[in-house]
Amino acid sequence: MWTESAKKNIRVFAASLLLSLFFWTGINAFDSATYAILSWKILEQNPQLLTAQLHTQQLEKTLAKELPLRIAHTKDPEINAKAVAISFLDLQGKERPLFGHQENTPLPIASISKLMTALVAEISFSKDDIIEIRQPLYGSGFGGRFQAGTSFTEKNLLHSLLIESNNDVAVYFAQEVGEKEFVNQMNQTASNLGFTQMVFFNPTGLDPEQGKAINRASAKETASLMAYLIYNHPDIFSILSIQEFRLHTTNAQYHHTVKNTNQLLEYDKWPTRVLGGKTGTTTMAGECLVLVLKAPKNKGYVIITLLGSNNRFKEASSLVEWVYKSYRW
Repeated sequence: MWTESAKKNIRVFAASLLLSLFFWTGINAFDSATYAILSWKILEQNPQLLTAQLHTQQLEKTLAKELPLRIAHTKDPEINAKAVAISFLDLQGKERPLFGHQENTPLPIASISKLMTALVAEISFSKDDIIEIRQPLYGSGFGGRFQAGTSFTEKNLLHSLLIESNNDVAVYFAQEVGEKEFVNQMNQTASNLGFTQMVFFNPTGLDPEQGKAINRASAKETASLMAYLIYNHPDIFSILSIQEFRLHTTNAQYHHTVKNTNQLLEYDKWPTRVLGGKTGTTTMAGECLVLVLKAPKNKGYVIITLLGSNNRFKEASSLVEWVYKSYRW
């Protein structure tokens, strides 16, 4: 048991330590109160830190685990999209929410569906498996570029699926398995990952015919799907970072140049760079986007998801600025 005299000395010691810590780390007057409360909570829960052997670096290391920390008195961002989720994914793969607006509401996700299409394709095929184009589909969106009789490796077709969001490729993958079975696998995979608000009815994300169900998910689960791909399927995530890709058939014949639909991919005016993302747009879904950036100080990743936006790239840019200014890293 601590004596009253010992408790007093501890409080003086801790207060002095925290004051010096705030001075050394440059915590400003607006967020020092938040930082102080967190520090005192850690000290109360860990009395062993209050020993003669306690060093400032020890406390700093403990506090660092709580970052990023929302700066006090910062306002929430203005939101125009129907749903927004911003999360931080640390280097151990742990995801932490930073901001949400209707983030648990299931909404149409358009071509963001192709993240799950790519995941099921990678599970179903090896990267060198050959897929022959039996018939041109000439679908809406990025489609109609393939001719019957041409063939491609699964790996090359993944580039077309994810970079230019080609709808025909999504159908080709599904046809190899059987479209109904492929969609069932998409839903089973979502269920296996613990997603309860994510459901698929086709491999493309295109709006269905009137009266039929539409692919949908919450912004939060969409972000979590991207987080899962980052650590568990890096081959898929790496494709999302490619601006252009020259697609070739299996006989090494050039087919066409695949160009990324993500206009923010090469934007370089932020403190950290954009690592990848996936777009989606239909009449029913509006503009959708999941964007991945490198977190400040190489701490991990920032994932920003918008569903039902009217201007996804402009709104996402504002949210990136907000999260950098509103959190201490």
